[in-house]
Amino acid sequence: MRLFSLTLVLASIAAVVLAAPPFTFTKVDLKLLDESKAIDRELESRGLVFHDAAVDAHLTALGRSVVPPGELEFVEWQFHVLRDPMVNAFALPNGSIYINAGLLARAENDGQIAGVLAHEATHVANRHGYLANRSIRRKSFLMNAASWITWIPAGGVAGQIISWTASAGQVAVVLSVYGYSRELEQEADVSGLDLVKRAGRNPAQLARMMVLFDEKLEPEPVPILYNDHPRTRQRIDYLKQKLGIPDDLPAAEDRAYVLAMKPVIAQAVQLQIDCRRFRSAVAAAAKLVAAQPNDSGNLFLAAEAWRSLGPRRSRLSEHELTNAGLRAGYKSARKLTEDEEARQLAATDDGRVALQENRAKAEDLYGRAAALAPSSASPYLGLGALYQDEGKTADAIAAYRKYLELSPSGSDRDRVERRLAALSVGGGPK
Repeated sequence: MRLFSLTLVLASIAAVVLAAPPFTFTKVDLKLLDESKAIDRELESRGLVFHDAAVDAHLTALGRSVVPPGELEFVEWQFHVLRDPMVNAFALPNGSIYINAGLLARAENDGQIAGVLAHEATHVANRHGYLANRSIRRKSFLMNAASWITWIPAGGVAGQIISWTASAGQVAVVLSVYGYSRELEQEADVSGLDLVKRAGRNPAQLARMMVLFDEKLEPEPVPILYNDHPRTRQRIDYLKQKLGIPDDLPAAEDRAYVLAMKPVIAQAVQLQIDCRRFRSAVAAAAKLVAAQPNDSGNLFLAAEAWRSLGPRRSRLSEHELTNAGLRAGYKSARKLTEDEEARQLAATDDGRVALQENRAKAEDLYGRAAALAPSSASPYLGLGALYQDEGKTADAIAAYRKYLELSPSGSDRDRVERRLAALSVGGGPK
């Protein structure tokens, strides 16, 4: 949501002059408009857009309630969910607003999402993308942005967008990842508050969403470029001052929101596990379990998250939360494979304790999931993998056989049979 956002422009150039209406399009602007439409097509064709009819309708209704009134030339409002585990959102100049699965999983209620969408809609309505792109051209700021790919957190769609736009010469797209200038971000924050108020929602939830965004669950790169881009904490304090709020708002988890977003939150959990964002997966799965504690699928997802967490604590330590700690953790995640990192952590006393505790939580959750849905095979697949990792051969074999019994033609049948064969001769995980 312009915190670490992707729009089609280099947004961190300071002193961009705001346009006075009406906005007159030039050839340069129309080229950027065409590029934004190409981004839409590319994201769709690559399967990066998450589609669920109920979620799409819910998000569209929220978005429509907070967009600025009136028609805008070359703007068609569309609201999409990206299959991206990062806590982020961005807007393209043509009115396409993308909100990541990771952000929807982190948010607590509709009001916070409305604030995100209002913020992004302001960037579109006020033509921030075009203005910043003009500034880039005036300043001849066409540097080798492809070399900055290493600053994009692993697993995000951002890196993919950069990789295929850099080669196409769409420099404005590549540079956009670093966000807007302080002036434009502040304008979007303030206008976003007004749009949320107009929609009859609590504008303070935008400040709360900023707090959630600022919460570090994973080691992240600490940006050092473009100091003009306002830090999240500074923006939180500014919004609180603007709203007359003395302290950060408390948690405001809304069960109805979680249930409405259940499909995309579940998707986020899987994406986070796949992208080694295990703490985020644990937190997102916990939302689902809290909303529906007797849902076998929710318990299974939570079990998968805790098992994947391995020898890691579910929260970063105070040292890991420092800038140096965040950089070191991010560097380690980039340098080591998942197995290498797990072995390194498991060799420490703290890692061994965390591993034991996390496995115990996973086993309990798998067991509860199996008890609630006796005909479901998935919990036994998870238990088999867990017991195999623990060296409990007999238990692993029993769990795998139960999986095959319940799902004789399951998609994992071949893999499970190979594991059983390996276990029967004393082999390890395959």
